[in-house]
Amino acid sequence: VTGVIIEGLTFRGTTKNSAIHILPGEDDIGDISSSSNVEIRNCEFSEHEGMAVIMIGSFSWFDDQVDATIEVSGEEGDDTIESSGQQWNDTMEYSDEQGDDIIGSSGKVDLENSTTTMTISITSCLFTSNRVQVSPVTYITNGGSLIIGNTVFLGNSEGTAGGISFSGSPTSSFTVSNSCFQRNSGYYVGAIEVYDGGSVTLLENNFGKENEGNTSEADGCDDIWFEAEQGVCGQFDSSTCSSSIDFVDPLGNSGKCQFNSLVNGYSDAMSLLNDISDGISEVFYLCPGTVLSEEMNIMLDQASVNFSVVCADTRRGCIWDSPTRHIVLLAHDTYPNASATEQPVTITFEGITFRNASDVSVVLEGFQNSPLDVIFTDCRWEDNNGTSILVINPPGNTSTSEEIESSPPSTAPETSDIAVDDMGRKLQDLRTFAIDVKLHECVFSRNSAKGSLFSNYNGKLIVDRCSFRQNDAEGSILASIGGSVSVNDARFEQNTYNKSQGVIFVDSTSIISPATTDACGLANYATPLSSLRDFSCSG
Repeated sequence: VTGVIIEGLTFRGTTKNSAIHILPGEDDIGDISSSSNVEIRNCEFSEHEGMAVIMIGSFSWFDDQVDATIEVSGEEGDDTIESSGQQWNDTMEYSDEQGDDIIGSSGKVDLENSTTTMTISITSCLFTSNRVQVSPVTYITNGGSLIIGNTVFLGNSEGTAGGISFSGSPTSSFTVSNSCFQRNSGYYVGAIEVYDGGSVTLLENNFGKENEGNTSEADGCDDIWFEAEQGVCGQFDSSTCSSSIDFVDPLGNSGKCQFNSLVNGYSDAMSLLNDISDGISEVFYLCPGTVLSEEMNIMLDQASVNFSVVCADTRRGCIWDSPTRHIVLLAHDTYPNASATEQPVTITFEGITFRNASDVSVVLEGFQNSPLDVIFTDCRWEDNNGTSILVINPPGNTSTSEEIESSPPSTAPETSDIAVDDMGRKLQDLRTFAIDVKLHECVFSRNSAKGSLFSNYNGKLIVDRCSFRQNDAEGSILASIGGSVSVNDARFEQNTYNKSQGVIFVDSTSIISPATTDACGLANYATPLSSLRDFSCSG
């Protein structure tokens, strides 16, 4: 093979020898040199427990027991193996002979260790939580080059080195740059061991933190051990992780994490609530991939400052999956230093997906002398099945689902997609509300509600650039009593609602902004069925 590219794959959980085994080729006349190149890029390797994660070359006894997820060998061709988000757990083989590509569930190629000019490059990859016998990346070959760049080794353990083992020859070269090694441990060395080789360049903007070597071996070297130089222990040269690879360190069972070595985050609601209750004004990040399962009740007499709760990486997602409610925010008269001119506390939630609430997903309550602004940006509500998604100022200043459910909007003049009691209402609302809630670029899909999906009691609700799709409400989708509603550039599609109330219900004491007419609706269904009148939609 003159060129192989392995790209965009996730490898997990091999328990035998390696996930990828790379060996030099042998031609028909017995010349055992090879000039093949292999590129491994944008891949993730985790939870492997074999000999190595990527084995380049082999031990003398290793050749007879090759069992790898992918084996690279062959004679001719330039090929690419690539995928996005695919997970490989089974044994697979890749070979190329006369242009035929084979990816199967069995078979292997056993080639002897040899002299090679092969170049192996590993770029933009993540190695995490592997427990292998040698190292996640093990290079045991005469000649050739190993180049590692922009790669992260996190929490690997139990091998001779927690990151890389390199054993070459005078014609070999080894380069590691712009990479990060964090919380790795090995029987000899915490991160990298270099037994012998020719041109070795390691200290090119690499970062190390909390790596740990065995104190009785290699002098307890934590970062880099140069065996060929009479046992010299080296250190990484960068004080920060410059890799562009996103990674999360769970920090044990602390309920917290570290994102990309720099940003501290949270992985459970109770740890988050404890720090919010300390009254610190800051951004609280949720660990990417976190699933929160607890209800979070925040009493704002304990948190009298602005704060934000933000998903650190929306690509990996942060999910709030509580069996009852997700968030209850209560601002009471006991708010510290409350006065008629008190500035509102601003609380922001960003990039979070809320799922599976069986009660009210979010309850918000404010008072005139303790005003509250709450902003949800780029959030999603999916598959919730309770009383409502959002209740602002529950009736009776309580947050019980029974009272919320027993106080729906009462009547509307006729069925329409926007139903309003008072057609002579004024177009500008000069009232000051104790609580302002803004939903910006949020999505609501496949939710059901025993009342209205949103219930706004004497609060101000702004819905901006949001989408409502396939929700089922026994009341309205949006309902307001004694409050203010503004809906801007929103889309209502395939929702089911009570025909006596409409998609949006506003009583005679509420104000609806004229901007609401910019909203649009498609195929919303009233129950019982009646004639439909959708908003006009463009695009």
